[in-house]
Amino acid sequence: MFLIGLSMLLFSICSVVFCVIPLFLTGTLSKDIIAYLMPFFAVLFIIGAVGIALMAVGLCVKRKIKRTTVKVACSQIEETQRKVSEFLRKKGYKSITEHGENVWKCGVGFLTAMKYIKIEFEKNNTMFVSGWVRVIGGNEQDLSGTFVCVVPKKQVMRDLTELQSCVC
Repeated sequence: MFLIGLSMLLFSICSVVFCVIPLFLTGTLSKDIIAYLMPFFAVLFIIGAVGIALMAVGLCVKRKIKRTTVKVACSQIEETQRKVSEFLRKKGYKSITEHGENVWKCGVGFLTAMKYIKIEFEKNNTMFVSGWVRVIGGNEQDLSGTFVCVVPKKQVMRDLTELQSCVC
């Protein structure tokens, strides 16, 4: 929904810009032309406003959690936590709290999707390792093979595999 709103907003802005700039540059922009184009601009304004509303709704909607989770047996929880922290720091991940969860995050999402790994321990020496990527608009995507974010997904999957072999 966020992306639909963003595309509507960009469409309305680009339409106005590409309509007005050529008229301005050629010197043919007059009050008559502006009066003629006002209904067109009004429609584009409404499209842009609806786009902004859809972006706001898209940011507020509760997102589905889509994560790839792997169960790993470990011998000692404290030692495993130390190994996990050391491994993830070497890979460029930083420990953060996001939406009330302690997760490891790599990247800022500017050029590629942000990569996340979450580690949870149970009392029976079992560790659950979850991995996902987050794309524009904050949507989580598990590591299954779609064409969207394929490179970051493969990187997180490789990190999960290496983490399993490092800990076990």
